[in-house]
Amino acid sequence: MSSEENQAWEARLDRALKELPELPAPGGLVDRTMAALETRPKSAWHQQPWTAWPLWLRAVSLSGMLAVIGALATIKWNWARALGEMILPPSWQAPLAKWDVLWETIDTLGRAACALARHADGWVTALAVVAAVMAYLACIGLGTLAARLTAARS
Repeated sequence: MSSEENQAWEARLDRALKELPELPAPGGLVDRTMAALETRPKSAWHQQPWTAWPLWLRAVSLSGMLAVIGALATIKWNWARALGEMILPPSWQAPLAKWDVLWETIDTLGRAACALARHADGWVTALAVVAAVMAYLACIGLGTLAARLTAARS
């Protein structure tokens, strides 16, 4: 069959299929389907998507994952820094030292936040978290405003 005959046949078939009337669904199909879905056994929480887990379990698992990632990042950073000091020439070590200062700052702030959480009252910690979130959102809002004003001028 040539390409032209094939296209003509496809066009005739397409027209014939579009001319067919729509078939109605059998009566009670929706009810039977929903009943079958309801009688199906629920899967265990660990077999469901993470977003369907109970809230407390999601919080615990997220905290655990962040702790593992933080520990791995700390170990890897210290290993990478030591390896860099052995391999890299001295001219490259000065720029990389800036990253070390950044990491130390983040580490110090994290330790301060942990000390605050351990020694402060629960309400003080909650208010500190709310204030930090509000300050973060204000920075995002002001940054967005500045970006839009800058883009509007140009």
